[in-house]
Amino acid sequence: MSILGIQRLLGEKGIPSPSGSAVWPKRTIEKLLTNEKYTGDVLLYKTFTDEYPSERRIINTGQHDKLLAEDHHEPIIT
Repeated sequence: MSILGIQRLLGEKGIPSPSGSAVWPKRTIEKLLTNEKYTGDVLLYKTFTDEYPSERRIINTGQHDKLLAEDHHEPIIT
């Protein structure tokens, strides 16, 4: 099913978006379908702490290797 098809179906069923809107943004549906957690995987080191005991989180843009744990848990979507 396409993103537009999913958007129409959610609207027809009256399911509100996460923000409570009656119309689901296409980008929100796309993010749900591509988020690794929904497919049963986990991506580690998306962010990291620069220096202990600092609580400041930094987005990992290549400073550290990211690790993908596949089939980590039961997927919500296929």
